[in-house]
Amino acid sequence: MAKIGNYDPYLHSPLDAVKGEHAPILLIHGEEDKHIPPHHSVALYNAAPNVTTLHLVENRNHFTLFQKISIYETIAKWIDRRQ
Repeated sequence: MAKIGNYDPYLHSPLDAVKGEHAPILLIHGEEDKHIPPHHSVALYNAAPNVTTLHLVENRNHFTLFQKISIYETIAKWIDRRQ
């Protein structure tokens, strides 16, 4: 992948970034996602389990994930726990 503007995505690692993070992070991923496989979110969670919450949603992909109403409840509960 080439630079996009002045940004080179190969110079930055989400795994490195999450390891140094102190703010809570919610990861929501469809188990059937073929565009960005769920193992990416699992790796982020494993790199920083103290600050991340991982929610894998079965039978959902990249495009159908937010069609499941319970996702919004999950997000609201996660936010409520941090207030």
